[in-house]
Amino acid sequence: DGFSASLNAFHLRQVFACEIVPQKSRWIDALVNSQRRALDLPLMCIFCDIRDMGTTTAHCCVHNRLCIVPDCDILVASTSCKDLSKLSSNKFEKEKPVLSRNESPGGSADSFRGLLTYMDSHSIEMLLYENSDNLDDCQDAESLPDAASGQKTNAEIFTAEVTSRNMEGQSFVL
Repeated sequence: DGFSASLNAFHLRQVFACEIVPQKSRWIDALVNSQRRALDLPLMCIFCDIRDMGTTTAHCCVHNRLCIVPDCDILVASTSCKDLSKLSSNKFEKEKPVLSRNESPGGSADSFRGLLTYMDSHSIEMLLYENSDNLDDCQDAESLPDAASGQKTNAEIFTAEVTSRNMEGQSFVL
């Protein structure tokens, strides 16, 4: 059909990756750079820390040096969900939504702030963001902010941050 034909004409090219866990970074490197090494082609950068992605250069685990952080048309991002998950063993002040913080024990706030700094300093056309299905209700029912308190949920904070960067979106759980 026509849709399949136009989808086949659509070509996506990954321009970089970012992973802080060394074992995962090596796994990504094996996936994206093995064939490039075999063909003696330039290797794709895998940046080591999303918190550094808002700058012109960041440390690349593949090249073991500072490399240029590229812009991209479609950014597919997933930040840490350790502090948002109901399975999290991280114990900290739950009254304040995780995404309103600059840091959190499991890195959820830290990596989210890193994503925002990338968005602030690099051009993207579309963001596909994946995280915990608890993004909106990750707090215990007793500590959820009520309308009178004026405190927002993590999902509301996420939406406000992305909207302030001239993006709009739709949230859904798969």
